[in-house]
Amino acid sequence: QHMIMIDRDTHQLVPAPHLLTQYLDAEARGYSLLEPLTDPGFAERSRQGSLAVKALFPEAIRALGRHVAAAPRTQAYPRVLDERLHEYAF
Repeated sequence: QHMIMIDRDTHQLVPAPHLLTQYLDAEARGYSLLEPLTDPGFAERSRQGSLAVKALFPEAIRALGRHVAAAPRTQAYPRVLDERLHEYAF
């Protein structure tokens, strides 16, 4: 997965904010966004149908996704949640 940060006014590339980059350290066990490579990779498994897609994410992450997708409009704002639905302040 690739993320590109672009300034909304100038449309120029900008560095990722510390809020994100602090989690791009493979040594930050338990808090790193970096995942080990697997074979087949994410893209290939995502094309293999619903069972393969279901296997991509553990139940706790799927539950988090269901929670976010079903949240009322009043909770539709950028936020960081953990698997226990704890919200972290920005």
